[in-house]
Amino acid sequence: MAKKRKLYIKFDENKRMDYLTGFHKRKLLRREKAKQENEKLLKEEIKKVKNAYREDLLQKIRSTKLPNFLADDLHVVTSVTTQDAGDHTVSVEEIDLAQSHYFMGDNCEVVQ
Repeated sequence: MAKKRKLYIKFDENKRMDYLTGFHKRKLLRREKAKQENEKLLKEEIKKVKNAYREDLLQKIRSTKLPNFLADDLHVVTSVTTQDAGDHTVSVEEIDLAQSHYFMGDNCEVVQ
């Protein structure tokens, strides 16, 4: 019969600590990854809300019809003054909005 060899168990404290603290490290990594994912989702949601708001605002602007305030359309030009400013010629047309349907009222101080 052959002689049996003795079994020696070597206990390494550093490997034990790595094994036991590995659970905590992986848990912290999972938490950090989840936190980053939540921040990413929050940023995407904020971006979606901003884009929806922007599109709604642009749609409102596109649907708003503003009156055309060109003097040719109003037919209420009272006087035209032309001035030469060097390289440019400036034409100033005074219009009377009170005679048009764009009249909003007098621009004067309120007396009480």
